[in-house]
This record gives sequence, structure tokens and C-alpha cells, in this order.
Amino acid sequence: MKKLFGIFRMWTYQALTELSKGKKSVEELKKSLPLYGSAFDFTISVLLSTGLAKRSIEGGVEYLEITDLGKGYLTGIIDWHRGLHHRKGWW
Repeated sequence: MKKLFGIFRMWTYQALTELSKGKKSVEELKKSLPLYGSAFDFTISVLLSTGLAKRSIEGGVEYLEITDLGKGYLTGIIDWHRGLHHRKGWW
């Protein structure tokens, strides 16, 4: 199960790296990522639901772009979640 979450994290990182280059349409993102079908849909859903990316529609085309939270995730500022799983308490 641990390896499965590593794969999801890798997909998220790849998608955020592409979006950090600038706003992209969903079709452009599909072409630039090695994800297909459900894996692509799941990754985009995770990005949107966690606030790492935002969605906009312009001229009937759906675009995604990275948020400040997503930029923080890429730079490693938001990596505190790993240590919380091993602590006995909140202090």
C-alpha cells in the first residue's frame, strides 16, 4: 500500500511540474503527462480537491494552473505531513 501512495505522489509531482511552466489546457496536459484514463482523471481530481491547482474555463476550453499552495508543495515547503504519522502526540 505504501508503494501505491508513492505512485500517486509521483503523478501529482509530475502534473504540478508541468503546470509550473504556465497555464495549460487539459488536452495539453494530457499530451505532456504519461498518464491515461482513470489515472489522469484521479490525479487532476486530487490537484483540484487539495487546492494545489485551480481550474478555469475560457472560450469553452478547460484550463488548469498551479496555485501558491502547489508551488509550495513543489519546493518542499509543504512536506510536514510525513512526520506527523510517526508522532505519539501533537507536541
